[in-house]
Amino acid sequence: MPDFAIEVIKVSKEYKISHIELSGFYTLRDKIGAFFKQPLVLLKQLRTKPENFLALSDVSFTIGVGEIVAIVGGNGAGKSTLLKVLSRITPPSSGQITVVGRVTSLLEVGTGFHPELTGRENILLNGAILGKTKAETLAKFDQIVDFSGVGQFIDTPVKRYSSGMYARLAFSVAAHMDGDILLIDEVLAIGDAEFQRMCLGKMDQLVKDQSKTIIFVSHNLPAVKSLCPRSILLDKGSIIDDGPTNEVLDRYLQRQESFNLVNSQLSRSLASGLLTLDTASLVNEAGQVTNSFDCDHSIFVNFTCSTERPSTAFYGCLTIKTADGTIVWESFSHDYSANPLNHLRSGANHFSLQIPPRSLAAGHYQVYLSFSQETSHDIVDDVLVGNLELTDLSTSKGNNRNGFFSSLISWKNI
Repeated sequence: MPDFAIEVIKVSKEYKISHIELSGFYTLRDKIGAFFKQPLVLLKQLRTKPENFLALSDVSFTIGVGEIVAIVGGNGAGKSTLLKVLSRITPPSSGQITVVGRVTSLLEVGTGFHPELTGRENILLNGAILGKTKAETLAKFDQIVDFSGVGQFIDTPVKRYSSGMYARLAFSVAAHMDGDILLIDEVLAIGDAEFQRMCLGKMDQLVKDQSKTIIFVSHNLPAVKSLCPRSILLDKGSIIDDGPTNEVLDRYLQRQESFNLVNSQLSRSLASGLLTLDTASLVNEAGQVTNSFDCDHSIFVNFTCSTERPSTAFYGCLTIKTADGTIVWESFSHDYSANPLNHLRSGANHFSLQIPPRSLAAGHYQVYLSFSQETSHDIVDDVLVGNLELTDLSTSKGNNRNGFFSSLISWKNI
């Protein structure tokens, strides 16, 4: 018996994209008629070679029994295609896939549901599709209905369900049908916070209690981070990274953003035009523009803003966020009574903000600047200064600190 649940070896999936312009005729009858009316045009179109599109390219990985793994990447990265190949909805163009155990999947809202059938009938239908007897499905019926929360409408045709009701029932069916491997694609994109919490809890329970294997595709990065110890990053059909979720998500977000290490020419202005943020950069203690810092050293955020005339009506905010968008550190220009943005000169004004040593633990962060006008809702919000990479090189003080902060305290025996 293999010690893995899924093994993928050099799998590729190629599609052919047609660029034939049908000129308004789409059916076979219309095409035949068009052949006699405009044969040269049709022959020219039919000779046009289709474009080859590689949705997956030499993808290889192994997932162990009971492992929960996230597949992350931008739109068009190949995530959904990969799940469809693993679900045997579509065959791979090349490569080998070995799946050990029964697979249940939730790839789209209401996949496998017949709109004219009721919720009850669709549960029985899905059970039959998954190879369950009617008695086995009925044994799970009450659990499925209770979890989905659609008991009041269980005998209503699902075509009258809202998208949220569809998602709840579809996930409940997939999660309770006792498959060995569960493939889930963007289930958390629909539903309220309570439904999302229930889904996360159920998936965690499936792994811990029943040793099920789960592949989870989602753009909800906080959910991926809390649920999946391991993630695989796809980009343009290829695996870019495979490892601990925190590291993979950091790399994913770095690829999504374009960070400039030289002074950025921003030209971001308030709607009123009274204040413009011209440049911004991260600078180390030696005055060099960089994005790599050690926890023991200060970080400087230098920026230039300009105004056409002296003004005393602005506020500024410096924000540092984690890779998933969580705010971990903020500073305001009016933290002290002497707000320097209240005394701007006409023309360019240069500022340098110092983030003290050991303010943050080692990790990857994003630094943003925001400005607002005191007398209105005129705001320049979350202007990206750069990607901040913090390392803790002082081994005597410990490299592996959990949490967001790395302040040192004295331990004394009194």
